[in-house]
Amino acid sequence: MFDQHANDIDLVVFGGDLEQEEIKRRIVRADPAFFLVSSTNRRNTYKILWYNLQGAVRPISRACKVDILIPGLMNIPSIADNACPYASLNDVKIDVLPFLPMLLLKLQGWTDHLLASPSRRPDLYAKRHVDVQDIRELLQIALGRKDLLEGAEALDLPATFVAAGRLRIQQFCRFFPDTKAQWDKIPLPRLPQSGPNERLKPRSNFDEVLVISNSIAYISGYGVRRGLALQRLEDRPTAAAPSRWSTSRRHAGPVNCKGKTCKKHTPHKVTQYKKGKDSLFAQGKRRYDRKQSGYGGQTKPVFHKKAKTTKKVVLRLECTVCKYKMQMSLKRCKHFELGGEKKTKGAALTF
Repeated sequence: MFDQHANDIDLVVFGGDLEQEEIKRRIVRADPAFFLVSSTNRRNTYKILWYNLQGAVRPISRACKVDILIPGLMNIPSIADNACPYASLNDVKIDVLPFLPMLLLKLQGWTDHLLASPSRRPDLYAKRHVDVQDIRELLQIALGRKDLLEGAEALDLPATFVAAGRLRIQQFCRFFPDTKAQWDKIPLPRLPQSGPNERLKPRSNFDEVLVISNSIAYISGYGVRRGLALQRLEDRPTAAAPSRWSTSRRHAGPVNCKGKTCKKHTPHKVTQYKKGKDSLFAQGKRRYDRKQSGYGGQTKPVFHKKAKTTKKVVLRLECTVCKYKMQMSLKRCKHFELGGEKKTKGAALTF
């Protein structure tokens, strides 16, 4: 990151309500050294901003890509003007992003690249090693220059951004335990006191749950799951309200108990469970007529064009009220069981 030439520059624009494409067009009109290039992916409608390192000289031999970012995009927090430090470049003061948000955003990029599909996005998946190297170098710089972290605890950052950053730090320490001592020296803004719907709680050894403002987001031990939709707390099953997440019954319509003293919807206990016979295809005994030559000197079996047999589940039931016995035959679901759960002997069913 610091010992090699940068491939691009990230420019965050604070304030105003201009869109990214409009900002790019205004930059190009203001300075002829900037130019726009269409994306190589035809599905993308945006333009890519480049800067000619030789100024307005044509033809262009050396150029640097410039990414225009705005707060809210990729969880970039909005920073107040008085909280942004500046760097001097050719006697010109340039506002730069505070060190702590930059470190947390770099950590977010690592988790995003960690979740990228190696087959669909190998370019993003390959960046995870570079991200680790960059994060390690940033930690060394932060500990070597204490002035970079001055006022970090007083930064007005969103609580969700800080809370997610803490979880990502824990995740990074799981992968690289040798960095835990360095992370412990990084000051982070304090979260507001937890209310009834704003808290952090562990989910399991590798999963943790972040509940903020009546929403729940999962942070996996193998990376932050960006694609998971936030689920409202009121939609979660409670003891007071019936759960709409419960296993759905796969039989057609309600079933009344046929006992003369009952005749109503009552729980039935499974007294016997019998699985239907698998098809010949599932058993590996599907017959074929002959062998067809070809295909590189090998033979290809030609099977009967016979439909698969229907798979069923036979349940012997007993009413828990009047002890009336009955039998039910059901088609299997994709899990080969009623409602996706195996109904063993002694299990109770309510119709």
